[in-house]
Amino acid sequence: MAMPEINDLYWYAARPTGVTDGDTVVFEFDKGMRDRSEEPVRIEGLDTPELRSGDDRVRAAEAMRDVVEWLAHPSRQTRWPILIHTVKDKRSFNRYRADVYDANTGESLADYLRTKGWT
Repeated sequence: MAMPEINDLYWYAARPTGVTDGDTVVFEFDKGMRDRSEEPVRIEGLDTPELRSGDDRVRAAEAMRDVVEWLAHPSRQTRWPILIHTVKDKRSFNRYRADVYDANTGESLADYLRTKGWT
């Protein structure tokens, strides 16, 4: 078996615990061996309007609604419904970026949001 690339190592089972806005979601991560943590992650490749400090709060609320809609899908109602690949955000000391997938179907949250017009 080949050694995995370092960029492929940080995959976690997760479940959502909150939505901050259209591109930031708080997840509880199952890191294995009964180790869990809760962290906000920024959805990789998206930049939606800010809900709390932006100029376009109506659009920000629409983006947030689309995230909540995706998370509420029946396939995502299992114990650990999400698979997340994290990358440390080098521009921020405290933030992680993430590719977020439905663990049951493989559907990407970012791809879904792009079909809704978010970039």
